[in-house]
Amino acid sequence: MGLRQVDLAEHLGVTGETVSRWENDAESFTRAAQLAVLALLCEVEKHGELRRPVVSGSGKSRVLKVAG
Repeated sequence: MGLRQVDLAEHLGVTGETVSRWENDAESFTRAAQLAVLALLCEVEKHGELRRPVVSGSGKSRVLKVAG
């Protein structure tokens, strides 16, 4: 998606350090995190880019919160 760790973290409601730990297998990439990243990928496919902020189906802006 062309995002830096800190940008992806912002969209997911986690820290850049958490994204780094996922990338380095130092922390489990939870199902909730996988689904949140999938939602971002769907947004890119639908609109050709990742809009800021991600907009929910109801039209409200939101951050995709990752549980855990």
